[in-house]
Amino acid sequence: MNHCPLARWVALPLVLCFLNAVDPRQAAAAAVDRLDLDGAWDFSIHGRAHRTIMVPSSYAPVGGATFERTFESPGADGRRAFLRFGGLVMTGEIWLNGVHLGAFGPWTPFTIDVTRALRPGTNRLRVELSDLDGFDPWNRNWITAIPRFGGIIRDVALEWKPAVYIENARLDYKLTNGYRQAACALHVWVTNTESSPARVTISGAVARRDQRFVFSAVINAEPGSSAHVIPFAASDVALWSPETPNLYELSVQLDAGGRTDRFSALAGYREFVARGRDFYLNGQRYFLKGLFRHDIYGAQGYTLTRAQMDAEMSDIKSLGVNFVRLGHYPHDEHIVERAAREGLMVSGEPPIFGLSQKDPRVVEGAKFCLGGLIRRDWNNPAVVAWFLSNESGTDLGYMKEMSAFVRGLDPGRLVSIVDNTKWSAKDVPWEKFREAGIDFIAQNAYGSAFDGYYSKIAQLLPPDLPYMISEWGGTSSSYEAVLNEGRFYLAHSRQARPAAPGLAGISFWEYEDIPMARWNPEGTLHWSLVDSHRVPYETYYALKTLYTGKTYPPPRGRCIPPPALEQLPQPAAPADQHAGYREIDLSRAVNSDAVLAGLRAVSPLAWPGHLTLGEVAVSGLPFHLDRQLVMASPRMPSVRIPIGARASEVEFLGQVCFSSLATKPPASIAGLPFLAEVSPGIESPPPFWGYPQSGDFGELAAEYVIRFEDGSSISLPLRNGIELANYAMFYGLSFIDAVATDTRRALCWKTNFGAKKYQMRLFSWRPQGGAKRIESIELRLRNHGYVPMAAAITVQEYSSD
Repeated sequence: MNHCPLARWVALPLVLCFLNAVDPRQAAAAAVDRLDLDGAWDFSIHGRAHRTIMVPSSYAPVGGATFERTFESPGADGRRAFLRFGGLVMTGEIWLNGVHLGAFGPWTPFTIDVTRALRPGTNRLRVELSDLDGFDPWNRNWITAIPRFGGIIRDVALEWKPAVYIENARLDYKLTNGYRQAACALHVWVTNTESSPARVTISGAVARRDQRFVFSAVINAEPGSSAHVIPFAASDVALWSPETPNLYELSVQLDAGGRTDRFSALAGYREFVARGRDFYLNGQRYFLKGLFRHDIYGAQGYTLTRAQMDAEMSDIKSLGVNFVRLGHYPHDEHIVERAAREGLMVSGEPPIFGLSQKDPRVVEGAKFCLGGLIRRDWNNPAVVAWFLSNESGTDLGYMKEMSAFVRGLDPGRLVSIVDNTKWSAKDVPWEKFREAGIDFIAQNAYGSAFDGYYSKIAQLLPPDLPYMISEWGGTSSSYEAVLNEGRFYLAHSRQARPAAPGLAGISFWEYEDIPMARWNPEGTLHWSLVDSHRVPYETYYALKTLYTGKTYPPPRGRCIPPPALEQLPQPAAPADQHAGYREIDLSRAVNSDAVLAGLRAVSPLAWPGHLTLGEVAVSGLPFHLDRQLVMASPRMPSVRIPIGARASEVEFLGQVCFSSLATKPPASIAGLPFLAEVSPGIESPPPFWGYPQSGDFGELAAEYVIRFEDGSSISLPLRNGIELANYAMFYGLSFIDAVATDTRRALCWKTNFGAKKYQMRLFSWRPQGGAKRIESIELRLRNHGYVPMAAAITVQEYSSD
């Protein structure tokens, strides 16, 4: 099994070899076959600001980070060694002992053969993460999943296998005889790393309780990877459904002359198909009562504990839900397993949201993420459909290519694409869907119960494609609003009106609150049932009433939690508390009005607001904050600030760069006044730079030139990501941690455009070898791609005592 080189992206399967409980007598042997690499890793930003971070975990994106750790290993020991990642975000490049192993995409599990790179004894593993988006050849433009987090978000392990091993296995079947029997075909992928063919016995069973359907075959495994099909029969099968989630265990064993390997996975028998305008489960017409879910838990981001995942899926089941749309990216494998055990049908999709389906990078990225997800979950009976993208249109070429790709991997599941276009008689895509092999229509149709859209589209629905509303609810944030809208859809379902065009399913957006900058004053999207810690809103009881058919009145209404505290300037402390410090008067140097007037012709800019002005204390230091600032720009590349003092310390407040920021929403989203722009690429590339959104790390942007009264001077560099960071602490709709490794955040606040957060950073300079009298400090621009600013300066006057 080769690694995935940058030039050719291949999603490699995460082989599920250790799902069975280990017998205590075999514990020692099992430990030799697997080395857990979770735990404490070293974390740095381009080799600076080192700290310890736990793996798996998530963090607010910083633009890019390095994860490193050492581990002890017996080496390959005559077997093949594999490094397995359950998922990372956003994208990463992997090195082991200095050997480059490949570049890999987000959320998707991947496996790397590291036999040649692994050493006996101490080994060093390094992961370079790009945590905002992708890297070349995918680049930032191929993925828009929100909200963003960074991290190695799922388990990492080193595993050993024999020279001939099972790469993956998939159980296909066709139910016959009134869904009592199954004609089965086990597809097994075997890899032979030796130079000559190997005679291999493949055997195993699909089993539950007292049932055991066995299979066995002798195959000839040629060198390389080969696929083999083993037919067998199953009778009196226990069907899986949301009402009766009967599960089986698929176990496969390989024996190549005494060298053995095993594979195991959850499995189950069920038939879920689209026929006419309806879905059918095990031969019965079935209406989807769905719910959208993000794989996020508060500040934990994409890393949930097993207990949290178990409780959440159990809670979703209690709402009367039978289908969960797992979007907009691959969710944790344990979520899909819990769905199977709880009796919840699910779907999966790649992180393709609002992107050009004609871009080859988008297609390539979609195949990587969706391909890895399919190979991981293709035996799980809970998975009933794969979506090709979300709200990115319905390009025929993209749909044909992706549909063929999905069916080549998994021919037994439905394929669809989620769109939000408000279709009319002139542009309905039914013919394109048929040509591309799309099995059903999935549309995000917010408010269509009351704006007349559903009544119009119902007259255009085809007789051969089921129609489901894949997202509804949204601003329906009260008990009555959710009930009213949901009851409309149920009244227009195929269950209620079997003789007329109607809905085959609905899916409420969404289960939990998610952080989303600039959406509202709190920076949280509340179109949900529970808050980020799973405390119910009244909408929770409305959906439960709607889906269960029983009445669940809400408790007394709960308030939306207040926003997090900000780091704001404090009123000035008594003068004696800041004895020895003097705030510098910048009034003769401020130039921000003139600078911004020139910059607005290039790009609209946000202006700092809601800050206490005048004499203030920041990080225990006195400053004078004015509405205007000192800024360097291509039109005004140098600003001189008079000082006239001997200083043992100079503190600069600012060290941030303006970037391109719209300050009012486009007309298309006028109903969301706090949403300035949906896409982070609204101006790509941005006209101004700042870490981590743009510009190269470590690039010299500007400098402070300190001039002394004796005529000498020194220069203090202001480098992107080291001393300087972006003014904005958000990217698109996601919060980020806009850091500079050698300065610290001193202020953090919001403006009047939603929850968009901004920052200022503190930069300290202390003279070496005694203090000379400073005549002036000049802020000088060194790179016209940047617009750095200084908000305030204070000096500690030199004392010889």
